[in-house]
Amino acid sequence: MKGTKEHKAAVDVIHRSYGSDKFSSAVRRYLETYGVPTEWGTLLLLLDYKEDEILAEAIKKLKDLAPKRTPVEKQGLRNKLEILTLTGKSSRTTSVAEAALKELWNVSWPKGRKRSISSTEARTSTGPSTR
Repeated sequence: MKGTKEHKAAVDVIHRSYGSDKFSSAVRRYLETYGVPTEWGTLLLLLDYKEDEILAEAIKKLKDLAPKRTPVEKQGLRNKLEILTLTGKSSRTTSVAEAALKELWNVSWPKGRKRSISSTEARTSTGPSTR
């Protein structure tokens, strides 16, 4: 059950294992027991998990939480979503990330092709233009 010591321990394992080879198994164990998390920070980490269905659910939850977050937190989400549109391993992940960017920030990229980020955008984190 969420809110228990066991739940907190499972969340802590995800956070501690982020960036390591144990991350996927920690996320998988958490998902089997508790489902997709509802906490902002843990959801952001799940954007680096590689299952399309989980990514889509995490993006949806983050999108719903975003209006109540600080500008810095929103920018962090925007950056992660932009990276997913460039590096997503599937068209589903890419399209879900693009849809969230469009809904939250009215950002759109040309359909039918992967957008490459320019070196200037990479240095300045300006990302795609808003329309």
